[in-house]
Amino acid sequence: MELSNKLRESKGLQISSVVNGAGESLQELIQWSTHADVGVRLDTVGDFLDLLEKVDEESRTIAHEAVLDDPDQATKDDILPGGFRVIRRLGKGATSIGLLVEKESATGDIETFILKVAADPEYNTRLNEEAEVLAKLRHPHIVEFVREVEVGDRNGILMRPVLVNNTSERKDVQTLARRLSREGALHVDLLQRFGKDLLSVVAYLEEQGIPHRDIKPDNIAVGYIGNSRTLHLVLFDFSLSRASSESIHAGTRGYLDPLLTVRKHKRWDLHAERYAVAATLYELAIGPGCLPVWGDGKSDPSHLEGEVTLDVEKLAPQLRDSLTEFFTLAFRRNPSQRFDNAEQMLSAWQDCFLGIEDAGSLSDQKRGRTTASIGLRDVRHIDP
Repeated sequence: MELSNKLRESKGLQISSVVNGAGESLQELIQWSTHADVGVRLDTVGDFLDLLEKVDEESRTIAHEAVLDDPDQATKDDILPGGFRVIRRLGKGATSIGLLVEKESATGDIETFILKVAADPEYNTRLNEEAEVLAKLRHPHIVEFVREVEVGDRNGILMRPVLVNNTSERKDVQTLARRLSREGALHVDLLQRFGKDLLSVVAYLEEQGIPHRDIKPDNIAVGYIGNSRTLHLVLFDFSLSRASSESIHAGTRGYLDPLLTVRKHKRWDLHAERYAVAATLYELAIGPGCLPVWGDGKSDPSHLEGEVTLDVEKLAPQLRDSLTEFFTLAFRRNPSQRFDNAEQMLSAWQDCFLGIEDAGSLSDQKRGRTTASIGLRDVRHIDP
């Protein structure tokens, strides 16, 4: 009862009432996580982690000058071998760590990079192989390879970041998955543009004879390319590009073609690459976590008969008929009945939007601002 009264009276727990000197970010984190009105609490785990990172930054009042040997332990302002100063951690996978870093160039300019470094020296070869793949690719919607580096006893790759916010106060890298979780299904204008971006990349990769093998929103960045004032997609993480075609389970469930196991040749193929692309586009059109369903959604599709089930009622009304036709073809059980190549998919995707008038949504900067460029406290005061 006492806790309930305190939550109502103070609109969330106030750590400043029991701890002297608590930072502003820590106070906000606790208050907006415990607010009595559930509707105004932090919306997502991503929002919580963003504010938690600010708490960590706030607590680091002394600049780090010592060189940190282990990238796995790196946090903001740590300096790694090679003179890379960590801006923020981007994530960690099974074999690598992603960091946003900066380094002073020979001319005295401060350059910003994404540093992908082996999580352990045993994965150095994996990073070398990915670097070799990236070095061959040049496309505006593929992450730009800069060079290979050594960070102590770890191999790494330097790449140019695509940012959604680039100021002296904060530099933000955003994945498509993160944007979807925050904003839901894309508006018509972004859906058309992002689909074109992704399909043009896959068409290019088919020309180059280089597969990606793990296309999904988590492996796609959203940001401004060059001097562009419009958002675009950039594909990254080519760590599975050299996976054997016999490794038909390499990839991510939901985006991996579930019918590879019943293919006559029992090998990964480009139909599977395009399946992952179609699943990603479907999620952009329907909403985060929404993927095509086979049968009851629980049984292995390879054990079933029949075609995929599409949740067409969630498609934008003005696109429903054309996108239903597009996705029905893209997910055909028999791959020979699907699109023949990515160029054909791209042409069909563009045809879906012919004659469609956009409702004028501010998709590049929702309501003139984005949650990436304003504080979480400000988000509370944006009119719905």
